[in-house]
Amino acid sequence: MIMRTTTTSVYRSMQLNIAKTEDDLNQLYLQSATGKKISVASDDPSAVRAIENARSQITMSERYSENIETVQDSMDTVDGYLGTVEDIMQRIKEITTASISSSLSDADLETYAEEVVTLKEQLVTIANSKVNGKYLFAGFTDDTPPFSVDNATGVVSYTGTSDFKYIEVGPGETVRSNITGDVLFTDPIDVFAVFDDLEANLRAGDLNALQVSLDDIEPATDQIRTQRSLMGNDNSRLEDNKAMLEKIKLQMQSTLSRYEDADITEVLSEVTQTETALEAALTVSARLNNLSLLDYM
Repeated sequence: MIMRTTTTSVYRSMQLNIAKTEDDLNQLYLQSATGKKISVASDDPSAVRAIENARSQITMSERYSENIETVQDSMDTVDGYLGTVEDIMQRIKEITTASISSSLSDADLETYAEEVVTLKEQLVTIANSKVNGKYLFAGFTDDTPPFSVDNATGVVSYTGTSDFKYIEVGPGETVRSNITGDVLFTDPIDVFAVFDDLEANLRAGDLNALQVSLDDIEPATDQIRTQRSLMGNDNSRLEDNKAMLEKIKLQMQSTLSRYEDADITEVLSEVTQTETALEAALTVSARLNNLSLLDYM
């Protein structure tokens, strides 16, 4: 009776050992298949906080990077338009200079005046540019054109808002994502009025007035150039932010890998060892199961 009790106890202990070994082997199989040594929190409770923090940092970095890319796409579009605006301003400067320094006929001056009209129309078109259905220079009212032209007088009026839009590009850090049309084209210098005055002075052939127009062109150009430069500075800062976020993401991915990723070579070695141990345990268990009371007599 004593021997039977001891054999049963040993057998049960052997079965528990086999079950644990099978669990260990299944876990190793999972690690070899997924490449991860931690699949659920219970695999290593002490690593859960570090893993969750790394994942949170990666998600945050990706979100901020997406915001930055969205802003930079918009900035690149605006910069392209402002480059064209500077070309237009350069052209009216050339027209004015040529009109003052050359003996032009009235017909020539009229031709220049018509070109100025065309250039102003191009400027208004750019000022009312939109991307993805949104007007670039309208402030908050980006669903309606920010500039309107009075058909009778030709006066251009700004009907947008002076509000800047901001987007989060880092923890507690935002950047302006738009330029409003008033700071570009009407405040403090009305760029469109510069075109109107130049057109009138060309048609009148007034050299003194044309000199005034020439003097007005440069500060009007500077007004646009300044806003373009400020946007360029913001874009440069965003590049730095994006590089920093990418560095953080790589660091967190390295941390995540350190906690989660399995050493496949080591795992495969452990698989072989555990399979061998399981086979040996199953063999002993089979023998133990076949024992009878006669084996101890």
